[in-house]
Amino acid sequence: MGSQIPPPSQTLHAAAEQLQSLPWFDLAPAGFLALIGLLLLFYGQKLLKPSLVCAAIVLGAWVAGPLVGMLSAPVAARLPPILWPVIGGITGLVFIALSWRLLLALSFGIVLAAALVIGSRAMVEAGFIDASGPGPTALIEPIPTDPLPLDAIAASAAQLQSVGPALERVHATVRPLIGWVTARWHAEPPQMRTLFIASSATGLFMGILLGLLLAKDISALLTAIVGALLLLVGSIPLLAREWTELAQPLHPLTWLGSWGVLAAFGFFAQLMMRKADPKATDATDD
Repeated sequence: MGSQIPPPSQTLHAAAEQLQSLPWFDLAPAGFLALIGLLLLFYGQKLLKPSLVCAAIVLGAWVAGPLVGMLSAPVAARLPPILWPVIGGITGLVFIALSWRLLLALSFGIVLAAALVIGSRAMVEAGFIDASGPGPTALIEPIPTDPLPLDAIAASAAQLQSVGPALERVHATVRPLIGWVTARWHAEPPQMRTLFIASSATGLFMGILLGLLLAKDISALLTAIVGALLLLVGSIPLLAREWTELAQPLHPLTWLGSWGVLAAFGFFAQLMMRKADPKATDATDD
């Protein structure tokens, strides 16, 4: 049977209480997440492109050989196996160089779409938007064996030698989350679904457009938004161990406002540091 969907403020409160009872050592991932968020918040503009370049090179070198071998074994056999990681790494580097602005715009569009969805949900819970349906909302837990589009992709990727096991572990970890999100989506009333679709479409369009036109500033804003979110998610469980009031239920607009204030502070801090550095390059505009 289904259960009523709790509002985001109660969900965050329950998560904070659960994390608050964990020993300090188990909270190490939260501290690492907060550290990553802090770096992105103030230095994300400088770290974004080098991080993507390194990630593309490593991913290309890791996947190239197994992928070519799965698609065409005769082609893979024509070159020594040691050369395929080199080719994959170079391909990843070229891909980032050619599509940097597009990737930045697409990433900002996705983040802005998610931010608008979260904001619209918070506005509904706060009572500023009336998009709730009649009666209680039931959340039907998904059956673990229900097929998902991701399953077919994971089954194909599992054939990659030396890569397949890692992808299977990622799939096993991500699949329950996707099923839970799907269940929440179907449990929402039609008005909420329409609001979420409109908010995400608006955010995606605006993010891509701004990312293409203002790559340098958007790279700072993108990393500030993501960094502020990671800092909040990682630091609140740690701080709640000493200040229990942080684990109390907060108004959804309080969470949203804290996220916005932190993101704005990080964004303007990055702009000020860029203006103060006379040797700053325009690499993000390339």
